[in-house]
Amino acid sequence: MLVSLSSKIQHITLPNGFQIIYEKPFNTIPITSIQIFCNIGNIHSPPGLNGVTHFIEHMCFQGTRKYPNIKKVLKKYAEEGIEYNGTSTERLTYYIVKCQNTFVEKSIEYMGEELLNSLFEPSHFTKEEKVVVEENVRSEDEPDNILDILTKQMLYENTQFQYPTDDISYHTTKFNYKKVIDFYKQNYIPSNMVLSIVSSIDFQKIVNFVKKTQFGKKHKQSQQSQQSQQSQSVHTQMLPTLMIPPLIHGVKYKIKQLKKINSIYFNMSFQVGNQYNLKEKYALSLLSNILCNSYTSRLTSLLREKYGLVYGINAYTEFNESGGSFTINTQFASGSFIKKGISVLPLIIKELNLLIKKGITKEELDLCKHNIQGHLLLELENIENQSLYNGIECVIFQDPTKIIPYSKLYDTCYKSITKEEIHLLIQKYFCLSRMCIAIVGNHIPPLSTVARECNKLINK
Repeated sequence: MLVSLSSKIQHITLPNGFQIIYEKPFNTIPITSIQIFCNIGNIHSPPGLNGVTHFIEHMCFQGTRKYPNIKKVLKKYAEEGIEYNGTSTERLTYYIVKCQNTFVEKSIEYMGEELLNSLFEPSHFTKEEKVVVEENVRSEDEPDNILDILTKQMLYENTQFQYPTDDISYHTTKFNYKKVIDFYKQNYIPSNMVLSIVSSIDFQKIVNFVKKTQFGKKHKQSQQSQQSQQSQSVHTQMLPTLMIPPLIHGVKYKIKQLKKINSIYFNMSFQVGNQYNLKEKYALSLLSNILCNSYTSRLTSLLREKYGLVYGINAYTEFNESGGSFTINTQFASGSFIKKGISVLPLIIKELNLLIKKGITKEELDLCKHNIQGHLLLELENIENQSLYNGIECVIFQDPTKIIPYSKLYDTCYKSITKEEIHLLIQKYFCLSRMCIAIVGNHIPPLSTVARECNKLINK
């Protein structure tokens, strides 16, 4: 079934269920971005296989039936300057190729072999499991990583999203080879995948390329039908539990002392709505820009430019089926956290109280909108942003006809937002019952001291 989404975006679902979403770039450089999304992430890991989706991503780079010698393929890619990588998240897994247009057909052909016909040889299995463990060892003591884990444990408590994509704790025992293979075969099938491509090559040519690869092949109908049904049910059956919002019961705190560092890494997060409320999603994005992320932003101006207490401070939003979050993140010297006079946490609370009382100004909103508009325009320069956005939207929302083109995001989602709408969200979400505080570092003040300052937030 072919669906015409706009003058730029096109979508097709092949008979075997494989989806292709296509858009032309906004430049004339003969470069193509190819991203293959598999609708599987760590939230779908069965008991005893936490981290398996990250491990499978590694294994898909270890050779295929047609290309058992992976080094030859990677050498060819390196010679041609082709960028090639994979990424695992809690929600999905995707594989990225950025290449000259002349290598698009070959790249799609190889990715089909890689994702659908990986060998999973026992010797590679054992070796790569050690590699994954070492990767987790490296990140185990990284303050930013610890902070992120602690934050998500609070924000998404009692949902699958509270667990990181991978963690050293997942590897206390070795993976069961057969269970990993079964999970791979169940989920790495065409009907559970989306190819997102941004290219100046004609859409129909891309479709013809794909049909000749493993992505377009007809498998044994009975087997394919059975596997497709199983694979689709992995996420579909989980949706009722995924869409139960985290429990909210007052301020949550998680603190970890790290004696080897002399600074503090700090997150102040608020639980917000899930990914399906687009109006709130983009309004909160604007608010994150008003608070941080530029020299003229409120907290940046206050904490860095005026008082020099932090090197950088940012705010970001995150959304999934279980809920969402608005996080203020910064790092600073331990002695600057809470003290008499000017310090970080009291200033943040004071600024948030001002926002709760008075909201934002029209001038702030107009300046922020100009910033967002310019930022989105600059991002169109990199075709990977388009293919990443289209692929994620196609996987997450399951309805390509409703995808708002990346180039239309500002006019469609940001332009009409008012300061009154943002003020309502501030009052709705910036409250103690939705607050989560994560702190990692050395010489951290007692929890009672931190709580005393946080409780000064106006509690609507």
